[in-house]
Amino acid sequence: MGPDNLLQQAIEEASRLRDHGKRKRDREVLGSTRRLLTLLGELARSDSNLPENRLVPISEAIKLSGRSRNTIKGWVQRNLLDGYRSPTNKELFVRRDQLLRLVDKYPVRSDPPPRPRPTVRRESPSISRMDRHRLAELRSLALHRRIAELIEGDPSVLRAARRRVSGWLDGTERLAGSPEYAKRWGSLLSGPRKPLLEALTSDSEESRALRQSSPFAGALSERERQAIFDGVNRGLE
Repeated sequence: MGPDNLLQQAIEEASRLRDHGKRKRDREVLGSTRRLLTLLGELARSDSNLPENRLVPISEAIKLSGRSRNTIKGWVQRNLLDGYRSPTNKELFVRRDQLLRLVDKYPVRSDPPPRPRPTVRRESPSISRMDRHRLAELRSLALHRRIAELIEGDPSVLRAARRRVSGWLDGTERLAGSPEYAKRWGSLLSGPRKPLLEALTSDSEESRALRQSSPFAGALSERERQAIFDGVNRGLE
């Protein structure tokens, strides 16, 4: 039987003797066993010539392995590493040889970056005081001005809008607004480019009303939409 096993048996035997002293309320026996357990604990900690499978306290195991206390405890709980509790101060001891093998088997991996906390967007006091309907109009205007820029270089934006208006007119798509808006958009999308761009970029009352039922929904990504909203907000601060 190796020295490490003998040491562990000695700790367990001293623990039983201590418990016996507690039951019998023998203070002398109890005091002696506590001192013995303290000495055995110090022996387990020592850098003597014990073999590689000797027990080391978790504080030393952390230094040897470069792993955290929770990682080492996790290995013990998963039965990858033998662990023993000191009866005196409940400190955790582990086998040195098993620990080093686990270090080689499970190299240190960088921790994943923490998840970014969702940004809580707080509107400025000036925006809070503004008429919400007017704020929506300004945001819609900024979105459609960006769509007007896209139309010049991406014909698919117009094709998607025409398909949506066609669905409004034949009843296959739901229209949020008056059917007159669908007819007006159909006329703009099939006619010259200038009136269409005017409807997209003008802040006139007619254009504002028309944009409330826009066939260009989905033309911009959510990220781009949010960036435009942020730009509108900054302009009002």
